[in-house]
Amino acid sequence: MNPAPTSPDTAWRRIASRHARTVTFIGDDTDVLTHHALIAQAAAHIPTLRAAGIDRGEPVLVTAHTSMEFLSCFLGLMLHGAVPVPLPPQHALKAPGQFLTRLGPLLEQHRRIICTTAEKDEVQSAAPVDCRITTLTALAQARDDEFGHAAAARLARGSADWPLPAPTDDAYVQYTSGSTAAPRGVVVTYHNLLANMDATGRGLGFRPDDVMTSWLPLHHDMGLVSSLAAALFNGIATVFTTPQQFLYDPLGFLRLLTRTGATHTLMPNFALEWLINARNRPSADIGGIDLQAMRCLMIASEPVNAASMRRFVEVFTGLGLGPTALCSGYGLAESTCAVALSAPDTGFRTEMHHGTEVVTGGRVLDGYEVRIDAPPGERAGTIKLRGPSVSTTAYIDGKKAGVLDGEGFCDTHDLGYLVDDELVILGRQDEVFIVRGENRFPYDIEFAVRTASGQERIKVASFGLQNRIVVVLENRTDTPTDLAQAERLRQQVLISTGLAVDELLTVRRGTIPVTTSGKIKRTAVAEAYRSDTLPRLTTHTWAPDPPSNHQPGRPSNTP
Repeated sequence: MNPAPTSPDTAWRRIASRHARTVTFIGDDTDVLTHHALIAQAAAHIPTLRAAGIDRGEPVLVTAHTSMEFLSCFLGLMLHGAVPVPLPPQHALKAPGQFLTRLGPLLEQHRRIICTTAEKDEVQSAAPVDCRITTLTALAQARDDEFGHAAAARLARGSADWPLPAPTDDAYVQYTSGSTAAPRGVVVTYHNLLANMDATGRGLGFRPDDVMTSWLPLHHDMGLVSSLAAALFNGIATVFTTPQQFLYDPLGFLRLLTRTGATHTLMPNFALEWLINARNRPSADIGGIDLQAMRCLMIASEPVNAASMRRFVEVFTGLGLGPTALCSGYGLAESTCAVALSAPDTGFRTEMHHGTEVVTGGRVLDGYEVRIDAPPGERAGTIKLRGPSVSTTAYIDGKKAGVLDGEGFCDTHDLGYLVDDELVILGRQDEVFIVRGENRFPYDIEFAVRTASGQERIKVASFGLQNRIVVVLENRTDTPTDLAQAERLRQQVLISTGLAVDELLTVRRGTIPVTTSGKIKRTAVAEAYRSDTLPRLTTHTWAPDPPSNHQPGRPSNTP
């Protein structure tokens, strides 16, 4: 398969030339366009964008819905030379006021936003007087289809009659999820984007007849970039359904993989647990699921759990999943998206680190230089990246600023190490805590609690505080955790990780904050714990054991 293009004009020409590859959105209705027709629909927005006075290089906020309307708007802005800024849609931010909390500061920093009709009133209530609001529907109704068809034909011939963006121009701005810090807008240039699309296509081993099928949200880089853009710029078909549909019917998504002949799909670790739980229900319907075509089911975006990976293979091998189909990856918005991926047809690998089994992030993709800043005598340290995919600037408090160090490296704020050409990710620098002199991470603790709780628990956050381990959890019904349940959860953590929980709190549903991509904001939970502002339902504490005593500590509990 040909590598992805390295210049914007070549990229648009190739996409506009494809009449056999399609993009499909499945929601209330099914929308299908060939790549050529998609470019025609996107280019049809250009006259409207010009008439609205949107400047080349101007960042434009867009709420990122899983729809053809959004995608054609996003690509139309790029073709015009403007810079789309995808944002979580209103329905993705369910807590009251969360949509405006995320959107409000950005409205102060941008002249324009494109949203749905349903979102317009709420956007208007927070927008400055000089902020122009356009709806996706109004933009679609104003399309100049005659211009769009002619423009797509010219692009396919390589003879566009308007200036296309240069490699150094900004392609889009991706706001980070903000799991450990305030979100910032990573500026991705066409040079960054196309370098990452080439590396991703080769890393995933794309073939011309492959199909990428996904439910990932398009405001998140793994959905927008490593799934949708990777398919589009590498010339393969793609099918998208909504995150809501996946959560409602996870096994239905596996049937969609079967119907579409999907060879590739990407998802975070929690989705494995969601699928395993769905499969293990007594009423589970596995009819119509055949995963034989799946070559790469990539798990990334959040810490990947080895036990989850093994359980998934055990549960779904009988439904045609190949022995090397389940893979792992690592990426971040600051490097456009993908940094490391399991090599094709190898499956995932694990490494032991301080007695804990860790899934590797896969093989470092071509073009990256990785540096590990580790303390003397240690192999694990801060992961730093340099290469053509790495963004050099970001919007911080509304102002564009350089983000690389003096040697051109990006500090990922992740801890890990290299084994040969594979990257081992241990966790976020801001989430590590020290227990008995060792660096430990919250992820395995949280997994053990979720596993022992089944589907009853919905969110778990753990953190360390003064050599103590604290676990905070929610459940669907605001049911307090009794002492027997707390002891069982603590015992599961001890068996799984060798760590003894010192305090276990059950809090009201909706207390544990998450990012727009669903990642737990552990730092915020720890701050609320320290300030005693968590709305507790129950608290269970255990006295620490003396060094010679390895039995569970003595419990106390308060309602």
